[in-house]
Amino acid sequence: MFQHAAQWILQQAGWVIVAAVVVVGLIAFFQRRFMQLIATIIVGALLSVFAFGGESTMESLANTFKTILGI
Repeated sequence: MFQHAAQWILQQAGWVIVAAVVVVGLIAFFQRRFMQLIATIIVGALLSVFAFGGESTMESLANTFKTILGI
């Protein structure tokens, strides 16, 4: 039950991230702040990969950190 709730919360967070990227990106585009636009797209893409990637992405990230730290 909690796993389904956590998946639903992550899915909803992913859509909030997409909406925020679109709004902030449009504001930056119309104000001609292209560095802010590029940074928004990059950060939004990374956050949405974690939100929509689900459990497999988190396991891959955890395994990578374990390998780097030698655990």
